[in-house]
Amino acid sequence: MRVGVVEAGHQEGAAPIHLGVGGHTVELLVEAHDHSLPHADGARDRPLRPPGTDARVGEDQIDVHGTAWLRVVPLSAPHIHYICAGSHVQWTFAAQHGGAIVELSNPRAEEDAAMGTDAAEWTRLIDRLDEAIPRVAEDFLTEFAARSLYPAGAVSGEDLRATAEQTLRMLVHRLDDRGSSPAATDLVHSLGERRARQGVPLDTLTEAVRLDLLVIWRWLRELAGDKYTVLVADRFEVIFEVLDRYVLEVQTSFLREQAALERDSRRATERDLSRLFSSIPPAASVVERAALATGIDATQRLDLAVFDEQKSGEALQRLEHAITAGAVCTYTYDGALCAFWRHGAPSFDAASIHPVGGLLVKELDGLAQLPLVARTLRDALHALGPVEVLTPFTSAWPAVVADHIMTIMPSFIPSALAGLDGTGVYERERLVTTVRSYMQTGSIKETAEAVFCHRNTVVNRLSTFTRLTGLDVTVPEQAALAVVALQTVHV
Repeated sequence: MRVGVVEAGHQEGAAPIHLGVGGHTVELLVEAHDHSLPHADGARDRPLRPPGTDARVGEDQIDVHGTAWLRVVPLSAPHIHYICAGSHVQWTFAAQHGGAIVELSNPRAEEDAAMGTDAAEWTRLIDRLDEAIPRVAEDFLTEFAARSLYPAGAVSGEDLRATAEQTLRMLVHRLDDRGSSPAATDLVHSLGERRARQGVPLDTLTEAVRLDLLVIWRWLRELAGDKYTVLVADRFEVIFEVLDRYVLEVQTSFLREQAALERDSRRATERDLSRLFSSIPPAASVVERAALATGIDATQRLDLAVFDEQKSGEALQRLEHAITAGAVCTYTYDGALCAFWRHGAPSFDAASIHPVGGLLVKELDGLAQLPLVARTLRDALHALGPVEVLTPFTSAWPAVVADHIMTIMPSFIPSALAGLDGTGVYERERLVTTVRSYMQTGSIKETAEAVFCHRNTVVNRLSTFTRLTGLDVTVPEQAALAVVALQTVHV
């Protein structure tokens, strides 16, 4: 815009010209005569020094107070610019009249002013929102209660209310670049860590965190009204970035704390189970600590499966989901994997580990029985050798007894079966297979069907076995000894 005409003197020397620019004073000393101006043989840009200093150009001297862009335009010469950050002043010089027409324009200042106005209005809006935080928090708590996000009793009402006001105020400050202090960061981290310790699921925590910004958005729109709707809409990206950063910070601190808790919990559980399995019988205090560590009542009926080292990896893979869900507990006992769970619990189906070779005992009478039974099953696995599927201990006990007898009386079983040494390999296999089948069923007919022969052949083979070993398998006492002794025979 044109702000006026300033007369320059015709006398020799410098004539001062004063111009108010944006509340500042710009003082120019220019020579009155046309020949004293820069010549018309080319345009030159000359930066002014900072306000309040002198800048000499040839015979010209210009003192600038304040900030301005100066453009000197002689009628007889191309444009020559004197530049200093800030406003833009355009001069048109008419030397023949000894006068100067002053035009002032400032596109940057106008733009900065508009931006400054928006920023000021946004700050005022954030201030109003900050004052309304108690009411914003009430809206959040109402919305939160309607959604029933957290498990019952996980977080107290006092905790929810205090956290709501603190986090909402912090988020509001972040919307105006006031919430990046170390205290604000600590607040976010402590929220994630605390919720992890309180057992809040991550997905529901994330939903609650997003609810903060939803409520803030509603209040911003309400406080802005029609007048500042565009102002709020223009800052949607800022609001989204604040939300995204907040969610990420809370999730990160939550997961970090959860991992630490799981490590600590595993260490504590491992320590208490180690004490349990290391003592036979375990002390009552040891049993109680194991009960606390596993979450299993000390007298709870349990099922126990034991796998040797070769099968432990496969068993753990199949048990991974149940272990994570807390349905199954595990402990490695002298190289053998022990997995135990509540008997009859619907949360775990033992069929999932049936294809893995191991031994199974059902309905143990509480945690105190675990150490002795686990040791027995481990020894049974050593005695049995490779087991193809998860096998009930009721089918494996003869091998344990045989192994024990061979330890204390090494010659007892070989002496009982010495009569079989005189038979050929084929005859020996037929006799042992037939006797084992009969001891499993107690039926001549079913045994004949199982070994694919006539019933009379079964009777003859049983008689031959009795003649060679002195063990009549139709007699229960002798049959029990035969069952144990045949565990040492591999056909």
